[in-house]
Amino acid sequence: MYELDVKPGSLKGAMKESGATSRDLWYVPIDSLKVLDGFNVRTKNEDYEAHIASLGESILANGFRPNKALGVFVNGSDIVIYDGHCRFAAVQYANARGAQIEKLPCVAAPPGTSAEDLTVELHVANSGKPLSPIELGTVIKRLIGYGLEEAQIAKRLSITTGYVTQLLSLMQAPVELRNMVEGGTMAAATAVDIIRKSGGGSAAVEAAEAAVSEARAQGSERVTKRHLATATAFSKKAKKLHLETARALLKLHKLGLFESDLFTSLSTESMDEIMLLISDLEAHEETDNG
Repeated sequence: MYELDVKPGSLKGAMKESGATSRDLWYVPIDSLKVLDGFNVRTKNEDYEAHIASLGESILANGFRPNKALGVFVNGSDIVIYDGHCRFAAVQYANARGAQIEKLPCVAAPPGTSAEDLTVELHVANSGKPLSPIELGTVIKRLIGYGLEEAQIAKRLSITTGYVTQLLSLMQAPVELRNMVEGGTMAAATAVDIIRKSGGGSAAVEAAEAAVSEARAQGSERVTKRHLATATAFSKKAKKLHLETARALLKLHKLGLFESDLFTSLSTESMDEIMLLISDLEAHEETDNG
């Protein structure tokens, strides 16, 4: 069994003997700390709230750990948090439940820190709950907006250039697909695979929804590539049936049977659906012949 034998000593004496230098650690009143709206990329969902509650309960039990100082920068006359948003929210949670924490340890960003630097810190300075793919994608989009190239972003965030490209692809996808990833219905890699194979846009949403239906039919709430493969195979069969139906209707149309009582008795919506099938067929065959 491991035993730790702690021998109290002089902190200042030990630091002086080692040649260590100090950097300012500020204890800032909580009311003086500011949070910029929209700067933190965290998605405030049930998972986030549970994370804050867990941190808050830990603070209630053990207090705020001084070695978990917040990162701050000065914006005009405001002291703004750039690292430690969850810890700050957890302190507010704890104070609302009886903790009496009035000041928090903070380390200031060095002079010359840029907006790009602060944005990078949202990822690299995060020592707690990792950013989700959507949250990290938001960071990447901001850095692109600041003019950084994908390779530069990869280097600064310590991830691969390929992963940067994948997350940018995900961030450009329809919101329905991104919500599936953020909600845990499918992994980011699965979503990116859908985008790559479908070409993105509404086709990606349709493919994703088909995969979700297939997963649920098999008793799963999370889509895997196996469900995607099954749904894709089904989609191909459905498309073939769709075209075969359209060809049959087109033949009837050319024979003039659309003028018969059988078809004229159909509702306007049904006739519109029939004409849509025929137009889909014409577009499909025009593409094939092109």
